[in-house]
Amino acid sequence: MIGLVIFIMVVYAKALDCDEDNQCDQLGGADPVYERLAFITALPLNNTNGYHQGPVDGNRGGSYVTMLSSDGLMFGVINIVGNFGTVFVDQSYWQSAIAASPAAAHKGYLLGGLVWFTIPFALATSLGLAAVALNADLTTDDANAGLVPPAAASILMGDFGAYLIIIMLFMAITSTGSAECIAVSSLITYDIYRKYFNPQATGQKILFVSRIVVGVFGILMGVLAVVLNSFETPSGGTISLGWVYLFMGVVIGSAVLPISFLLTWDKASAAGAISGAIIGQIGAFIAWMVTAAARNDGTVDYDTLGQNEPMLAGNLVAILLSGLVCAVVSLIKPQNYDWEEFKVRFSFPTSYNRSSLCLAQACPCFFDVLFALTLAMLFPSQRKINRVEEEERDDFPDWEMDPVFLGNAKKWILKWGWISTLILIFAWPAATVPWGVLDKSLYAVW
Repeated sequence: MIGLVIFIMVVYAKALDCDEDNQCDQLGGADPVYERLAFITALPLNNTNGYHQGPVDGNRGGSYVTMLSSDGLMFGVINIVGNFGTVFVDQSYWQSAIAASPAAAHKGYLLGGLVWFTIPFALATSLGLAAVALNADLTTDDANAGLVPPAAASILMGDFGAYLIIIMLFMAITSTGSAECIAVSSLITYDIYRKYFNPQATGQKILFVSRIVVGVFGILMGVLAVVLNSFETPSGGTISLGWVYLFMGVVIGSAVLPISFLLTWDKASAAGAISGAIIGQIGAFIAWMVTAAARNDGTVDYDTLGQNEPMLAGNLVAILLSGLVCAVVSLIKPQNYDWEEFKVRFSFPTSYNRSSLCLAQACPCFFDVLFALTLAMLFPSQRKINRVEEEERDDFPDWEMDPVFLGNAKKWILKWGWISTLILIFAWPAATVPWGVLDKSLYAVW
């Protein structure tokens, strides 16, 4: 957060001192940023050798300072589907929600989601536009590799800006990597190892298996990164961060609605969730590749698959087809789940600290959809999980587990969740349509 504030201040509030004998690469206000962006778009079109001059294709008036952008709209939809997937399919989010008290979780997650908007908005509006305004030497491959913020920071602040970006990345990556290692370890240890292979595992045994999984998964993450970086694309580059980001929803978007149904619909079944996730993903890949071929005279490769239109088709089919299949199968063969089962707690391993236990068995996620539910169908005798009695539940105050309080919390979530969703996805973008290309004063307000 400190880094974000510094970058915003340098771009829009206070320019650093310039050397009179050299070119001044400083901004320091909305007016110079706006004027430089207008100058860049007024130049003859040139997008080669690191230049990014001329009108922006697909933007209103060819301008950077407009909300009306066809590519921006497609990216927005892809971004929504992909980030639905990263939250719904990420076990670390579920672990945090389950570990938190009901009073904190139902408001904290919504407020935390709103706070998250600070990061992309601040970086894009400051360093993103600063890189264009300063005409940074960046190719399309550089931009797709995520090098726009460090390039702008280096131009504006020299080595200090570069070091600040490195610190931000290090903190974000290590935090996320740690959470993912623990999340995957909990899934494999509790949802697979303890549930199907060693139901009587002690706390020490579970801890031992968890440590092994953390190490193996950490190594696999590193190997995957090296493998992705080693692939050579037709243009001579490697698989970019931007390409992977757009592709994310095609891979994991098909689990979003099955998970939602499992949490909110008593008729949702294991067969419906599994079939929805798998068929949705297959359909997403088909739509992705067919769209790429149809738009590029039958050519299907890294470059054509990375275009916005094929990625948009794959993302939309992933999330919509999976929900349709899950709903149809669940209606044909409903599970009719009894929500009263959530009023009892899953049992804890012996010789294990309760406060450190992640109740992964209570957490539906993509791993559960494709693996744990499948194993439950293959091993029906292991479906029942040992539980402890209601009186042993001493984690939270009684009032937080009161049905009246939980009912009110559910109403609050539904009310403000839908309101914030409609505002952020529909009302807010629609309100910016009359703006067209922002003038200098409106840009300053933004």
